[in-house]
Amino acid sequence: MNKKRIILTYLILFSLAYIPDLITTIWGLSLGAVEINPIANYLFSLGSVLGVFLVFFFVFFLALAMLGLVELVYLFYTKWFREDLRFYGILLSMVLLVFFWQEIQSIINNLNVIFYLKGG
Repeated sequence: MNKKRIILTYLILFSLAYIPDLITTIWGLSLGAVEINPIANYLFSLGSVLGVFLVFFFVFFLALAMLGLVELVYLFYTKWFREDLRFYGILLSMVLLVFFWQEIQSIINNLNVIFYLKGG
């Protein structure tokens, strides 16, 4: 597996992990919930289609920022040891694991708000 394929897989998984959070957020907002994240609140206030696009753009920017940090760590690693794509994949997997955990917590929180608003 080459580095480009690892990065593409990372970006796809990062984007796919956000979709359930986005769906439950939109569902909650349609029931009258309020977005407490000021950046997301502003982006959603711009309109539904544009807001969703801009939120995905922000998430993609976040994914690229994390990828940049991984590249920096990997650069130092290769200077001290050797080039090892397994280590690179492990670094990106750790970023995904932390992001997945955060998304699971967000989805659970969104579902709690939805159930509260629906009276269930």
